[in-house]
Amino acid sequence: MGTRNIGTLEAKLLELANEISKYRIHVACVQEIRWKGQKARGIKRYKLWYADLDGRRSGVDILVSNDILKQLVEWGEEIISIVSAYEPQVRLDEQVKREFWGNLRDLMRTTPEDEKVFLGGDFNGHIGREADNYNSVHGGFGLEARNESGENLLEFALAKDLVIENYIFRKKDKHLTTYKSDGHATQVDYCLVRKRDRASCLDCKVVLGIEMPTQHRLLVLVFRMRKKIVDKKTKGKRTIMWGRLQGGVATTLSSKISSLGFPS
Repeated sequence: MGTRNIGTLEAKLLELANEISKYRIHVACVQEIRWKGQKARGIKRYKLWYADLDGRRSGVDILVSNDILKQLVEWGEEIISIVSAYEPQVRLDEQVKREFWGNLRDLMRTTPEDEKVFLGGDFNGHIGREADNYNSVHGGFGLEARNESGENLLEFALAKDLVIENYIFRKKDKHLTTYKSDGHATQVDYCLVRKRDRASCLDCKVVLGIEMPTQHRLLVLVFRMRKKIVDKKTKGKRTIMWGRLQGGVATTLSSKISSLGFPS
């Protein structure tokens, strides 16, 4: 899975699809699209769902690969909720920020506890290099000093029992930096999962060498699914192994078949 802020989607949609396909990303959270409304459309090897209230800069979208859509994920009754988030920038009105965090808390509150959660987004905040009192959600591998927006994210993760994955793995600074502009490098993009699913996460880092000319970089989370993906077309039909029936089960079944007039 991946997350990235691309500034505007209209001119970079194909580049984005090429980018995430190159790194075999099946699900991507994207921020700052500028398409008004809530719709879905196909783009190359992905299906895109987007939502934007005003057609400005606050829109978000989610891309899912056709490989996933065409296959049956055998997770029993497990469900993964994918959330793409974009926190208002620092200079915006405080009421707008409060509404953002209120909506995000409401979303998590209405998400069943037994569902897995992948939350990817641009939170426009720095959670700092040191974990301090947040070592249960902050692994201690970060950049710069903490600010108010970063504090809000840490408090949210703590309250909702989430962990910030790109602060868990020890990496070089270039693989931690999600935003770079005019020589300034920092972290504002994050991937979060439920703490209980931490063991399924194998790696989380920024990938380099991307051709898209944007200030934000692609952050990728690698995780292990509990059960393999099985193609619907090749999945075999269920069969009953009659020859393996033994003892009382075989006797009872034979009697029922005989009572219906069929040879046992």
